[in-house]
Amino acid sequence: MARQFVATWDGLAAQWLLSPDFDLGALVVQAFRRLSGQNWMEAARAVIEPPNGI
Repeated sequence: MARQFVATWDGLAAQWLLSPDFDLGALVVQAFRRLSGQNWMEAARAVIEPPNGI
């Protein structure tokens, strides 16, 4: 995962150098969530322990 994240960071940084009008920070966070599976973990937690107590 670390190598994939570094490769993603390098690619996004290169794109940002060519066109700095996009939000590099948001794309890095989104890439980390995809690589780490964080979104899936949040979804599973919401099903197991719903925030509204149902």
